[in-house]
Amino acid sequence: MDSSCYSTGLKVRSKLECLSSCSKNTSCENALFVSSSSTCYQNYRCEVDSTCVTFDPSLYSYQREGGSNGASQTTSVPCLNGGQFDQQSGVCDCSNTAGYAGDHCEQFLRSCQDLASSGAAPGVYPVTVDLFGDGTCIFQTHCVLRSWSTSFTILRSSGRVDMGLSWSEYVNGFRFSDEDYWIGLENLHRYTSSGGSHRARFGVSFNSSAVSGEILESSSNFVVGPASSGYAYSINSQSSRATNIAMDGASVYFQNILHGQSGTPFSTVDIDHDQSGAKHCAQLAGAGWWFGACNPPTTNPLGWSYSALPGTTTDSHIKLPGLDMARREFAQGFQRVYMTIDL
Repeated sequence: MDSSCYSTGLKVRSKLECLSSCSKNTSCENALFVSSSSTCYQNYRCEVDSTCVTFDPSLYSYQREGGSNGASQTTSVPCLNGGQFDQQSGVCDCSNTAGYAGDHCEQFLRSCQDLASSGAAPGVYPVTVDLFGDGTCIFQTHCVLRSWSTSFTILRSSGRVDMGLSWSEYVNGFRFSDEDYWIGLENLHRYTSSGGSHRARFGVSFNSSAVSGEILESSSNFVVGPASSGYAYSINSQSSRATNIAMDGASVYFQNILHGQSGTPFSTVDIDHDQSGAKHCAQLAGAGWWFGACNPPTTNPLGWSYSALPGTTTDSHIKLPGLDMARREFAQGFQRVYMTIDL
């Protein structure tokens, strides 16, 4: 390597930081990053010696497009798989790559734990997970990274899709879009019965000028039973609640949406496991759920939203205990319901 071509070496944290420092300096034609010493050399007048780059695998070179006298002065940015390079921070943003992480968005993720270990910032990320690590349940979901926990989404519903599906579909799982999916009862049983204490979180989000934010309820020791139990779940009787939504001067919370259904078998429009005798809650609600009594249904998380099915309240509308979902602010601002499980 002809050292006369390069400026004094700069200590940097990564290849991207080396590239970023070159891209911000209009006199820099290309840069050479030496990974073994985390050193960045900026080239002002010579071409990078390609034989040098291939000779030592710890060297990485970047060439400015257009050259010093060319009209174009853009820099080739090594963000892969649809990642976006942030000039200000000098890193690749991988949040919209549907499952890639790493300095260059080069690492394909197979779990939310992989995402958390990659150093990704807190947020919600679309990821295709291999739930059991053996290829038996590969599912497109969302990983939720918080400063205190990592979780994956087991259901999302926008209230705009007919959830009156069969027992088989709820057992095996289904997916209509990023906003409407269900991971499947059998997968939930297998995952939550494999050991560990799993915290379940149920939430609803709103996004409008009238109301914007989330209401959450969570509880630990969430375990879904086997098919012989109708996939009834058990959960800790103590729940935690959170909200950043207020109506009429008071904070709005769920009223026991998780523990209220504990021990109840799952029902669908074609399989009635509810506790209402002659009534068939799932048929009334037009969706599957762990229904208890329904005269009428007081909990129907997978029902229709009021924007998708406007008009008089029906049994098939979304119902969440503690919230009047027919109220104009909630009806107009409703975005989705979702449920997650902490790793």
